[in-house]
Amino acid sequence: MKRLIIIFVIALSFTSCATCENTIWICPSCGKTTNTNYCPECGIKRPDLVTNGNAPASVTIHYTNENGHPLLPDQTLILEQGIHSVSAQEIEGCFLISPSSFSVTVDDGFAYPSEITFAYVTIMNNVDETPTVPDINDLGKWTINYYVDRFGDKTGKKYITTLRDIDGTFSNSATTNSELKARILIDRNDTDLNLKKCTRIAIILYEYEKNQVKSSYDRSFRIYVRDSNGEKTSSKGSLYGDRVYIDSWGYDKDNKHNKGPGLEKILNALYRGGEVKFVLEEENSTSSYVFTIDASKFGNAYYNLIMEESKFESGNEPDWAKEMRKNIE
Repeated sequence: MKRLIIIFVIALSFTSCATCENTIWICPSCGKTTNTNYCPECGIKRPDLVTNGNAPASVTIHYTNENGHPLLPDQTLILEQGIHSVSAQEIEGCFLISPSSFSVTVDDGFAYPSEITFAYVTIMNNVDETPTVPDINDLGKWTINYYVDRFGDKTGKKYITTLRDIDGTFSNSATTNSELKARILIDRNDTDLNLKKCTRIAIILYEYEKNQVKSSYDRSFRIYVRDSNGEKTSSKGSLYGDRVYIDSWGYDKDNKHNKGPGLEKILNALYRGGEVKFVLEEENSTSSYVFTIDASKFGNAYYNLIMEESKFESGNEPDWAKEMRKNIE
């Protein structure tokens, strides 16, 4: 009798052990084999211990910077039973450095994990958001020089040009797309305060980058210009001596040579800045010259030329100069 009681007690102990954590079971969610009450892989509770498998659970989400300081208030999500993917949200001025999403398993009213942290690094800490004030004296790639006389001495006349000669190409009956250097000069040819009447534009051309194009007689050119916005205009030009002068005559829609705002439109194209393309075609000839100017900051250079030539002081300039400065800024 005592032996039967001992056997019964041992059997009962074995049966009770079936409910302890030493029980080996296979997770129905991920297939992992374990002997704990919760799957260490996905967090599912052992099926025979589930009492209310449909109960929801809450998950707390933290948003922090790289040092653990909060960037946003904590959020709480209520999730139903099952496996969920919780994703991070974008934060302006920050870059996510943690995983972009986490898997959360809800089972029997519990969530695993119950807290999630998304970490970010700030990328705008060193950005100076103070508005910059345009510098009217910043000429960019332009400069203001003096003309010189035959002795190399400076005259009192100034002009605008680029710091470096402009690269381009030229073609004629003997060559195609050969190397070209071009130089543009803008000045005021009298003291008239009407800008459109007093401005003069000349272009010096160097074939093969060294042979200056010259003529002892008047040679006519058609000059085509495309501004940074794609707007096109044209004008007449004349080569006499060592440079091509752009005059105030242009071509109308029928390609007839009529008096019009040719030079004025070219000046405006430079004034708008950006890349301005020039094509010079000699009339009754196969010679053509092509180059592109970076006209950024030309407006500053032009304003300074007018102010220096007119001897005005900033703040006391006439209305047209004030309007020019306003447009630049």
